[in-house]
Amino acid sequence: MRLKREDSLLLIVDLQAGLLPVIEYADQAVNEAVWLGGLAETIGVPTWVTEQYPDGLGGSEPPCVST
Repeated sequence: MRLKREDSLLLIVDLQAGLLPVIEYADQAVNEAVWLGGLAETIGVPTWVTEQYPDGLGGSEPPCVST
């Protein structure tokens, strides 16, 4: 089975400021999410970033959110 760009989506889940302190290797997770997001953008794969309770946990780590 081959993956197709038009049938693909990159989903980044809950890389929020309030959760990062309890994630082991959080910096590495953010760096890799940013790398994957850049790759997805380059090849035209849409990226979604989700947040759980942003009022209490803060928004997504800024590098994970494209402008």
